[in-house]
Amino acid sequence: MHVFAAGCVLFRKSKRGLAIAVIKKRKTGHWSLPKGKLNQYEATKEAALRELGEETGVSGEIIRRIGLIHYRYKEPQERRLLYKHVVFYLTAFKKGVLRPGLPEVTQVRWVPIGEAPRILSYELEKEIVIQAQGVLSCRAFSQSTKG
Repeated sequence: MHVFAAGCVLFRKSKRGLAIAVIKKRKTGHWSLPKGKLNQYEATKEAALRELGEETGVSGEIIRRIGLIHYRYKEPQERRLLYKHVVFYLTAFKKGVLRPGLPEVTQVRWVPIGEAPRILSYELEKEIVIQAQGVLSCRAFSQSTKG
């Protein structure tokens, strides 16, 4: 069975540089990016922003698609292997206070983007963050050379 999901690499700028939001899941204790399954007839961008709000309590503005990951897993109550496909979007922080928004999320925090790959539990999500870091550094360079 195939499962489709969407998530965000939510970033903000601060005096200390770029930071991204990461969440800790209650069930596994793993640190990950905000993401979740699509509802029926829901577009991936809509699902990504909905999940961001539900899991972190904040809103964002999608800048662009950053990547797609695929992996297999088995839920404890499922007998069959599930194939999950997750689209991630680079998303700029808009407003709100970072806080766990669902019982399944125990912690939410801002992490300097360079430290995120060491904190995240999943290799594929680490790669997504590294891609996002590259896009953001190119974006900052192109913005600093305008004018």
